Amino acid sequence: MDTLCVPILVVDDEASIRDLVREALENDGHRVLEVADGRTALELALREPVALVVSDISMPGLSGLELLIGLRRAACRVPVILMTAYTGQHTEAKALRYGAYGFLAKPFDISSVVDMVRRALGSPCVP
Repeated sequence: MDTLCVPILVVDDEASIRDLVREALENDGHRVLEVADGRTALELALREPVALVVSDISMPGLSGLELLIGLRRAACRVPVILMTAYTGQHTEAKALRYGAYGFLAKPFDISSVVDMVRRALGSPCVP
């Protein structure tokens, strides 16, 4: 999938995290859409093609885990990377059962986000 045409969706209720991830991914040559909540992300991902979803787990309203479950129930197989400051085996196990690509623990080194996105998409994206 050509990520220069199909955007990556970044979902986090913290604007500073969205900005950080968006900037790093844009610098890596990707188009990025960003939203502040899971419900908007789910509606957007089911309406428009996205190459990948990078989402916080803990958000008001629809959580990142619920976003992942909603995507899978709608037969949307887009890769999903979940970010969280609150790691737990139960949450990670449930997310893996629903097909999460991977997890990033906050705080993270932004290069680890870019590396995981590259792996999830199958190859590096060169601007």
